[in-house]
Amino acid sequence: MSETLDRLLETRERRGLRFILTFRSVFVLFGLILAFFTPATRWEMLVTIAMFSTFAVCTLSGFYLVRRSSLMSIVGWGGVAIDLVMIAVLPFVWLNSVGGDALVSRAYLVKLNTLTTMSYSIIVMNSVASRPAYPAATTAGAVAYHLFLFYYAGLDSRVVFEENYVGHMLGDRVHPGLLTTNLLVMAGVGACLTFFTHVSRQTLFEAIHREKAALQISRYFSPSVYNHIAQAEDSFFTSSGRLQEVTVLFSDLRGFTAMSEKMPAADVIRFLREYHETMVQIIFKHNGTLDKFIGDAIMATFGTPDTAPDDTNRAVAAALEMRGALTQMNANRESKGLLPLRQGIGIHTGQVIAGNIGTAERLEYTVIGDTVNVASRVESATKEAKTDILVTQSVADRASALAQFEDAGFFDLKGKAEKIRLFRLL
Repeated sequence: MSETLDRLLETRERRGLRFILTFRSVFVLFGLILAFFTPATRWEMLVTIAMFSTFAVCTLSGFYLVRRSSLMSIVGWGGVAIDLVMIAVLPFVWLNSVGGDALVSRAYLVKLNTLTTMSYSIIVMNSVASRPAYPAATTAGAVAYHLFLFYYAGLDSRVVFEENYVGHMLGDRVHPGLLTTNLLVMAGVGACLTFFTHVSRQTLFEAIHREKAALQISRYFSPSVYNHIAQAEDSFFTSSGRLQEVTVLFSDLRGFTAMSEKMPAADVIRFLREYHETMVQIIFKHNGTLDKFIGDAIMATFGTPDTAPDDTNRAVAAALEMRGALTQMNANRESKGLLPLRQGIGIHTGQVIAGNIGTAERLEYTVIGDTVNVASRVESATKEAKTDILVTQSVADRASALAQFEDAGFFDLKGKAEKIRLFRLL
């Protein structure tokens, strides 16, 4: 289970336990007040005060213990035990308060409406903590205790079990069908609450997993692009792609392969994560789309899924900011006695086919076409030009108002029959 899921479940359970503790505190306070102001024998008053005082101490301790994650289950199960003990003890306190077995038949115990109400209350209350085991255990305990009271009442010769509703309401007779129905309803309510608690917990599981999946997907796109994909119709995922103008940016670290051979694998991964995170945040800041990582290289597109008039400008602005970010990273590396890093960035604007490739089960949104190949070759040409950022004529023409460019000359690019004019980004 993920750390995020654990944390959210823990927060929800803690909130539920605090609600239960608050409800239980109110009940205990109400019980203590009744003990002082309700006519009762001295014995009943002392026992009631002692019992509610003990429950009050346990409940108040729960508010402290619930703050610690490792003790939350103790608070939950301890609360279930307290509730069951309470409904088990109170009927006998009340029976003795009216004279006990000598004056009152045990039919009094099985016909206590207050006991039934309390049983339903603790079942409902313990379902709030988002753990199905709590209402399930409370229901099982309450039903078992009521069955015990039926058996205990049957040991009294004055109690007669018969299908007599009037006798049940007014005398010592006990209507077994009515009591059985009450028990079945109680068990049904408890089962439903247990099921609803389970469903609620599972729904939270699924919601968090979906949120996690959405978060993972959003790492590959700028927020605007992610929102477009998240809200897209089914046709977007089944389309064979469309021809559109896109600005493609390739970046690559110089000498990384040689450097990584001298570093432990863990350090290589840690460094790449830091570098990629810095550069991708810049790409996303300028509404670019991360197409893929190729080792230490990054391929990003500006104008996918939908094009915009300033796609090229945003790609150039991202390249400039990536240059500044690497300068800051190098300053930090040099302060630690490490060698500075160098990167090459190539940018080209042209027509591509943008869409989903793959299978119905596994799709990848990407762009294909000669424009992608040219952008990759332009990035490679930065080594020959001894500069960090090169762009094609199409980029320089579109972004001339944003940045300054210097003619770098004509270059032979792999796969191209004619030389291509490139420009340095100043």
